[in-house]
Amino acid sequence: MFSETKEQEILTDVLKEYLTDLRSEIQFTDAGEYRKGLEEKEKVLLGILAKMERRRTSSVLKKKG
Repeated sequence: MFSETKEQEILTDVLKEYLTDLRSEIQFTDAGEYRKGLEEKEKVLLGILAKMERRRTSSVLKKKG
């Protein structure tokens, strides 16, 4: 079993890779409603990623302190 830190690292990497693919899909999508849905998904995932990175930073600072 992996440590929580390792799991967070892996999940962060997966999210970043997916976001790269999602941005490409958004760029080449012409259908307005579908594109809007993809853009909304991107916003949500970026928010999740930001929360994860804040928690990771906070966790690192607590370990150092």
